[in-house]
Amino acid sequence: MPPSGVYNENIVINKSIVLDGQKQVSIKGLGNDSVILVNADRVAIKNLTISGSGNRFDNLDAGIKIKPSSNHLITGNNMHDILFGIDLNEVHNITVSNNKISTFPAEHVGLRGDSIRLWASNHNNIKNNIIHDSRDIVVWYSDNNILEENIIYNSRYGIHFMYTGFNTIRNNTFRNNMVGVFLMYGEGAVLEGNDISYSIGSSGMGIGLKEMSDITIKNNRILYSSIGIYVDQSPFQPDTANYIEGNTISFNTKGILFHSNLENNFIRRNIFSDNLKMVSVNSYGSATNNLFEENYWNDYQGFDTDEDTYGDFDYRVYSYLDYLWLNNSWIRFYFASPILTVLNFLSELVPLTEPRLIMFDEKPVMQKTVLQDDTIKRNPN
Repeated sequence: MPPSGVYNENIVINKSIVLDGQKQVSIKGLGNDSVILVNADRVAIKNLTISGSGNRFDNLDAGIKIKPSSNHLITGNNMHDILFGIDLNEVHNITVSNNKISTFPAEHVGLRGDSIRLWASNHNNIKNNIIHDSRDIVVWYSDNNILEENIIYNSRYGIHFMYTGFNTIRNNTFRNNMVGVFLMYGEGAVLEGNDISYSIGSSGMGIGLKEMSDITIKNNRILYSSIGIYVDQSPFQPDTANYIEGNTISFNTKGILFHSNLENNFIRRNIFSDNLKMVSVNSYGSATNNLFEENYWNDYQGFDTDEDTYGDFDYRVYSYLDYLWLNNSWIRFYFASPILTVLNFLSELVPLTEPRLIMFDEKPVMQKTVLQDDTIKRNPN
């Protein structure tokens, strides 16, 4: 442990070491390069205040930069006034936990640095960090990582995955980000028990999938977002499926938005309530090739006369004149105006053309408490 105080310098670590500041040591960089650069295996960096990196994006100036290595512990640090937070390049079997990270402010969120970057880094655990006012957590070309119990807010992408496989995103809180979690070009991810809210704006979404296969999205709460779950060309690989089960998807503009006609998404035992549109499809498409089963829909207008907990007839979503505002940003500006409200009401009352079937659920659940009780049984803690 170094003596308490403020150290104005950049540090290079070339051997296994434990650097523990005991909350009494600040490392303030020189305003160029990374504050701490690690070139060795088995390094622990603990309980420091770290600030003052350089500002070069091409150099990935960071609070902590770790070159190809393994078996590190980064915990309990307070990191601020840095371009990037923690940069991991081909780093494996590392734990990043209990850190507080924010990056240099910028007028536009896209000009900030990333809080944590995993590049070709596998089998890492990113846990219980508080991350705010940065750009993204980036996980690219990286497999079998666990990101759990983090709190991420006021950023662009909470977590952005690209070309990855078999990562787990569990029990995190995402709030006031442009996007909660976005996954592109990969497979096998599990998103479980996350709380995602207030992903707003024209591109706001809770969870986004693009060309993702064998994805499991279960027991998440996705609330108050422009789009709850966005699905684009997913599943992508032949003979694969995605599973969206046990989630609460509420108070969003669109609960689930499909980019186009897709298939093999299994959407079961979710709670859909108080979304302006429960399910919609771009490009005048349909979601009928996906399975919707045993979901709760708060706008279902049926009965359960045989008391088997399921509605007596299908829950169905049709597209009437609402396709005008769903597919045209200019008309969307007038959403909820008297003229669009009246036109849509008249089109449902006396359709001038045959409405387009978007999706159907043959076994809608009548009471959401049935599904809530199931979730509690699966997750007793």
